[in-house]
Amino acid sequence: MTEDASTLKILIITAGYHRSSDNPSLYNDLASQFSRDGHAVTVVAVDWAGDSIGAERYREADGTEVLFVAPPRLRRRSMARRALRFVTVSFLLQAQMKRFLRDRSFDLIVTTAPLTNMMAMVRWALRRFRCRSYAHVTDMFPYHHRQIGVMPGGFTFRVALAIETALLRMHDVIGCMSPMNLDYLRSHYALGGKTRAEVLSLWGPTDRPAPANRQVVREKYALPIDRSIVIYGGQLSAGRGFDEVLGAARLAAQQRPDLFFLIIGQGPLAEEIALAAADNGNIAVEPRIPREEYLTLLAACDVGIVCTVPGVDVPTFPSKTIDLLRAGVPIAASVERTTDYADFVRDNQVGVAVEAGSAERLLGAITAIVDDPDRARGMKAAAGETLDRVFDVAKVSRRLIAQSFPERAG
Repeated sequence: MTEDASTLKILIITAGYHRSSDNPSLYNDLASQFSRDGHAVTVVAVDWAGDSIGAERYREADGTEVLFVAPPRLRRRSMARRALRFVTVSFLLQAQMKRFLRDRSFDLIVTTAPLTNMMAMVRWALRRFRCRSYAHVTDMFPYHHRQIGVMPGGFTFRVALAIETALLRMHDVIGCMSPMNLDYLRSHYALGGKTRAEVLSLWGPTDRPAPANRQVVREKYALPIDRSIVIYGGQLSAGRGFDEVLGAARLAAQQRPDLFFLIIGQGPLAEEIALAAADNGNIAVEPRIPREEYLTLLAACDVGIVCTVPGVDVPTFPSKTIDLLRAGVPIAASVERTTDYADFVRDNQVGVAVEAGSAERLLGAITAIVDDPDRARGMKAAAGETLDRVFDVAKVSRRLIAQSFPERAG
C-alpha cells in the first residue's frame, strides 16, 4: 500500500483502451478519473485492431502511464486462425508487459473481460503483484460470442469457458453492469467462494455538449433540416442489430417520409452497411468522429437507437446510453427479453423500449417519441438527472475502489 492510505497504485489491463483522446472509451474515462482522484495509474492496453508496431509507451496529460501492445496482424482471417490468435497471442505480449512493469508494485489490478484474450498477461500480473484484483465483465464471454455467431460452439466453446472461468476465479471481485448481469454470471460460471460478485453500473463523463444551432450542425453534415433524425452511433459489428435498424429505415421510407436515419461508426460491417444505405434515400452513413463533435451532432438529432439482437440470453446494457443521456436524446431501444435494460429505459423515463427482433416494433418506438413532443421533452429532462445519479464516473470509480477494499469503506 502507498504511504498515503487514500492513494493507490492501480494497474489496468484491458483491450478496451483507446489511443485517441478524441474518442475515449469507458476505460480511458475510468483511468482518467482515478488519476484525478490522486491515484497513480498504469494501463497496459492490447490493441487488437491496430497495426503491428510492437510496444508503445507514453503518458497522458492527466498523468496516466500507458503501454500499448499490438498483436501481429493476420493475413488470412479464418475463424480458426482468429480463435488461435485470440488465445495464444497474450503469451507473445506478456514479455513486453513484464519488461514495462519490472520492479513495480501495485495495490489494485483492474482487468476487463474477455480475459481469455489476455490470459498470459492477466495470470502473470495477478501472481506477480498479489494485490487486490477486480474484473469488470460486460459481455459474458464466451456465451454471448457463441450466440451471435462470432465463435463456434462445441469443444472450442467449452475450452474458452473453462479458461475464462479460471481467470475470473483468480480475482477478488467481479463487477457486472446490472442485477440481471450479476444473476447470469452466478448461474453460468463456477466461481469459487473467494470471489465476490457486485453490481457496478457503466460510467462516463457527465458534462453536456455546448449548446449549438441545430440547423448549423445539420448543414455541416449535409443532413436534412426539416425531418426528424434518428441516429445510431457505435461499433459497426455483429450483435448490434443492424438488420433491424436497416429494416426500420426501409419501412420508414414507405410509411414515414418525415424520418431520416444516420449511422455513425466504424467496424467490420461498415462496407456492408454503406452498400445497404446506398439503396435507401433516407439513410446516411458517416465514419466515427471525435466524441465532442459526436455529442454536438447527437444533440441536433431527435431519437437515438439502442439495438441488440434476438435469440440471446445474455443480458446486455449498451454503453452508448451514456452519450445519448449526455446529449439529452430520447432513446428508442430494441433489446432482448433477457436484459433489464428495457426496465431501465422505462423506469427512468428516458425513452421507449421494445423487444428485439422486429423492424416494425423498432419503428413504432421511434414514432412514439417523434409523434409526442411533450413526452420527448420529458425524456430530455430525465436524461440529465439519470446521467448524474447513475453513471457519473467520479461516483462509479470510487464505488469500484470501495468494493475492492470493503474494510476501508466500512
